This record gives sequence, structure tokens and C-alpha cells, in this order.
Amino acid sequence: MLSLISRAMNSCQAAFKAVLFVASLSFMSPSYADTSMDGNALAYQCQEAEKFLANGKMSDRFYIGNCFGIVTGILQAMYVLQSDDPKAVFKACFPKEGLQTKQAVGVVMNYLRNNRDLLNENAYVLVIAAFVKSYPCS
Repeated sequence: MLSLISRAMNSCQAAFKAVLFVASLSFMSPSYADTSMDGNALAYQCQEAEKFLANGKMSDRFYIGNCFGIVTGILQAMYVLQSDDPKAVFKACFPKEGLQTKQAVGVVMNYLRNNRDLLNENAYVLVIAAFVKSYPCS
């Protein structure tokens, strides 16, 4: 009986984490921003961020900041919501030492460059997909 209750509680916790994760995505961008931003827009903004990281010159503060905010916000949410459940959705096994912002942006940009056919998809979903694909759990 206790085992059954424990399994039920674990299922509820996993469901709660998933709901919390999706809800957190809606608060990641300013209220005036378009939450339906696609991969094309994210790729452009993160290209500006890559240039800044490479040479220190800031061309467009908004685009650079928006890229950093989206990428690191989703990365942090994924860290917090990691589950030991092997069936967990959006599971990524990040390095124990963590990721620097430059590395995280690089992971996302590599994914976007290698999956140009997906650039019309939601930017937030693409960031999650980039981390899941780049840091699979095996």
C-alpha cells in the first residue's frame, strides 16, 4: 500500500513539474514581447549575441539580451526541473560543471544551423530541443 502511495505521489510531482515548466516559459519574455517568436528571430538575435561574445562589440543590446535571457532562462528551468524519472519529457543530462552562457548560446545556434527546416517552430521549443539533443541521457 505504501509503495502504491509513493508511486502516485511521484506521478503527481512529475505532472506538477511539467505544468510548472510550461507555465514558467510564459513569464520568460517581457509582456510586450511576442511569445510566439520563431526560430528565425531567435537565430538572428543569437547571431548578434555570438558576435558580441566573440569581439565584445555590442551591436543591438535588445537582441543580445533577449537571446541570453531566453537561452539561460530555459537552461535554468531545465536544471531545476530535472527528474530522475527515465520517462521524463524534456530530459537533458547536463555536464556536472554546468554550462557557461557562451556554451549554451553555442549549443542553441549549432542546433538552429543544423535544423534550418525547423526555424518556423516556436523559439522556446527549439531551445529545449537543442539542449535535449545535445545532452542526451543514456
